[in-house]
Amino acid sequence: MAGEMQANLHALMFALENPRGRVMYISRFAEPRLFREDSGLFAFILDSRNRELWRSMSAAEVNLADYLPRNPGVKVNMSRSGNDLGSPFIASLTVGWIRFGISQDITLVLVDDASMHVERIHDFRWTLFKTLGLMGLVLLTVQMVSLFWGLSPLRQVIRELDHIEHKHQDKIMGQYPDEIAQLSTRINLFIENERKNLTRYRNALADLAHSLKTPLAEIIIMIGGKDSPDRKRLEELTEDMNSIVEYQLKRASSSEFSVIHKAVEVEKVLLRLHQSLQKIHADRGLNVKWELESGIEFFGDEGDLFELLGNVLENAFKWANREILCRTSSIRKSNAVHHGLVIEVHDDGPGIKPEDREDILKRGVRLDERASGQGIGLSLVNDIVERYSGILNISPSPLGGTLLKIEFPVQ
Repeated sequence: MAGEMQANLHALMFALENPRGRVMYISRFAEPRLFREDSGLFAFILDSRNRELWRSMSAAEVNLADYLPRNPGVKVNMSRSGNDLGSPFIASLTVGWIRFGISQDITLVLVDDASMHVERIHDFRWTLFKTLGLMGLVLLTVQMVSLFWGLSPLRQVIRELDHIEHKHQDKIMGQYPDEIAQLSTRINLFIENERKNLTRYRNALADLAHSLKTPLAEIIIMIGGKDSPDRKRLEELTEDMNSIVEYQLKRASSSEFSVIHKAVEVEKVLLRLHQSLQKIHADRGLNVKWELESGIEFFGDEGDLFELLGNVLENAFKWANREILCRTSSIRKSNAVHHGLVIEVHDDGPGIKPEDREDILKRGVRLDERASGQGIGLSLVNDIVERYSGILNISPSPLGGTLLKIEFPVQ
């Protein structure tokens, strides 16, 4: 802006003439804005006493006193009338002017109201804003594309883990970049080691239980044929040992617990168990009602679900008088990997007293000693439920008997 003002001021100085003793401005000056009113650019000439000698056409309605130069001199002096962005620019230059052989000092003053300057700044800012905005949009797009492309292997790993969880495949099989390949290899090793360890533990437990079961059976037979003072106590101890073996056999016969789960349809398992139990208890004429939510699933091992529901339903069939109600529902939350599950089994039997509800979940406890079994059914149910971080509640049923309610949380 300063260079432009200086150039215009020098052009004004060279355009001065003095025909017939008058200082006047002629049209050789190239800036057309001086010839238009309200153009924002105007000029005037002062004598040594700051009296006006000439003004441009564009300064017809301007009070020149507002634009008197502060420090006129023989060098171009640049100043502004204020401190804000829209303050006019003032350029002044004092030169010696000879008229009628007499030399006098005159001051040329050029004023620009900064409207064009402000407009240029606004245009520059808008152009800068558009340019930076476009660049930012391009960079954001590139970043999003890069992230989407860069994270695609991780999304593929997640899909494969989901397939493993639902038993659609045994391990991660995709080809990945070196960084992800190291992760997938370690996950495969973890899965394989877990399966091997659980299988080994399960086999060891089953072998131990079977190795003890036969000697215990022989001991029980031998005790039954002898009459000794310690017979009753020995029978109790042997029965306890046999209960432990039965309990461990049941745990071993159920599938190993794993962090890799699959979806099991609860309704199919319930109906299969119902068919078996109806045959066993056909002479009792029990009325079994079903209130099952369609498509509900248990995320875990199918053997665990069979063991759990089998024991719960067996207790209901054993103690019910006439009626059994089985109800299932789901617990749903947004962004959950697996929905929760609620299973309720009602019966109209004699029920369980509040003080006995905690004991019934302990291994070997039977409230009715006349009933068959070793008293480990509900303790095994409770053990399975706890392994899946669930909750088992025993409460009175609206049917008049017992309600066993099992709740598996959302995962």
